[in-house]
Amino acid sequence: MMAYRGIGARAAVQAEGVGRCGQPVGPDGRERVSVRLLLEWAFAREKAALEYDEVGGGAPVGCDSTRRIMEAMALSTGEPGSCLRVDQSGGRSLPHHDAEVVVSVLRRSVPWSVAVQVAELARTCACPRWDIGPQRMVPCGWRGANQNRRLAKTEVVGEVRYRTRRGEVRKSVTVCPVTVEPSASQVAAARRRYLDWRGALMDVQAGLRGVTFDLFELTDALPAKAPWSKRG
Repeated sequence: MMAYRGIGARAAVQAEGVGRCGQPVGPDGRERVSVRLLLEWAFAREKAALEYDEVGGGAPVGCDSTRRIMEAMALSTGEPGSCLRVDQSGGRSLPHHDAEVVVSVLRRSVPWSVAVQVAELARTCACPRWDIGPQRMVPCGWRGANQNRRLAKTEVVGEVRYRTRRGEVRKSVTVCPVTVEPSASQVAAARRRYLDWRGALMDVQAGLRGVTFDLFELTDALPAKAPWSKRG
């Protein structure tokens, strides 16, 4: 048996003027949150599930909010403002209705593969890693090491000659082939993954426009467009 979270009354504010996600609460009692915070609340806090429905043409399985609300109401104790009954089965509770709405909109706003990536990042409260470290030159090979350091492999590329009092001297010209890590293509790929993720959040944000939540009010805030730039 499963109990539904938060049905029947808006959850109490945890602190004065601050809601569940630590953001300001408006006069209507709704917490003002960004689309990223809303996704992280739904997947990390409420443990909402993103499921694929091959038969239903992409409708998210387990995200029928109306059905779950009716099930929760059927379990009501009958007390005013209560649509809950204590779950004594040891099972898990269902996500809040707002979380169900977020999952449903995510599923319909972006392709399935993108929705899975967004959901997994939200579940761990993370974002794609765009900063993969400063570029540096690394030797293409190694020829061993001494007691102090590793020794890079070198190649002979020419010869120089010069005269001294003792006669002509010949010396080999050697170079150490290097490569740049991470490469420009790796840096570009990491930044592209970040921008794709941000673009997906924009699509979800657009899909959530006009939705009235029980606990939240969606803001226009989005992650930085280019965090690797000084302008952000």
